[in-house]
Amino acid sequence: GGLAQAGPRPMETPTGVGAISARRPGSLGQERFPLVIRRQEVRVTIEGDLAVTETVQEFFNPASEVMEGIYRLRIPTDAVLQRFAVDRDGTLVDGEVVERKTAAAIYEKQVYAGSLHDPALLEWMGAGRFSARIYPIEAGAVRRIAYRYSQWLKPSGREGDRRVYVFPM
Repeated sequence: GGLAQAGPRPMETPTGVGAISARRPGSLGQERFPLVIRRQEVRVTIEGDLAVTETVQEFFNPASEVMEGIYRLRIPTDAVLQRFAVDRDGTLVDGEVVERKTAAAIYEKQVYAGSLHDPALLEWMGAGRFSARIYPIEAGAVRRIAYRYSQWLKPSGREGDRRVYVFPM
């Protein structure tokens, strides 16, 4: 009968657009604030029935201190995430698959020990939903995140075998 919602808050990002909320590292229990998308570039390649969507986003940290961000992304539920990359010194560095507990331990050690490395930890949250921890997001700096997903296009049902692609924004 209480007013609280049990469990984690639902992911509010629209499908196809990632968003970052940030706070100081180690500030567990404090609310995060959203970072601004300064630029978003979307490229779509369609070959036959297969659509490949590539997106690069730039986020700006307006705070006067280093932040840790939570990046949330939703892709269509029938799509497959093929790439996730975060910039490091101006170059996009692709992620690699590592066992969940090991990856979390490495991330925690680097972030909370004040490491200058740029760890990011991407986790699958359910059908089409992903969450990544990004560190560091320097004061007054921009961080780039890139992702790519592919999906089979379904017939529109109107004109025979015609396929329709819509970027979900």
